Amino acid sequence: MKTPPEQPLFLTLLELTECWLRMQCGKRRTDMPIRSLTKRFNRLHLLRDVIVRLRCGQCGEPPQAIELVNDPKLGAAGMPENPQAWSLDLTPALPPADNTKRCAPS
Repeated sequence: MKTPPEQPLFLTLLELTECWLRMQCGKRRTDMPIRSLTKRFNRLHLLRDVIVRLRCGQCGEPPQAIELVNDPKLGAAGMPENPQAWSLDLTPALPPADNTKRCAPS
């Protein structure tokens, strides 16, 4: 996907298989290809319905921040800049945080 979708939350996982989700909990950042989510969720699920169900594999808590990116190397140290790379902040679509159960920042 060369250009960012206008309303990614209303697209299916199938329509976003070229993209990645970048998720941040209090302890770590993870980049996950949406293609791999189709193994856990139906590929016809809307992105908005999937992101509210995601949990950190390490601490089990929901992400504090989440982005949709087309290039997982975007922002990586030592990597050449990709002029076609983009990211969309999906954090506002997450349910309100219960800060008492979040990972403690390291």
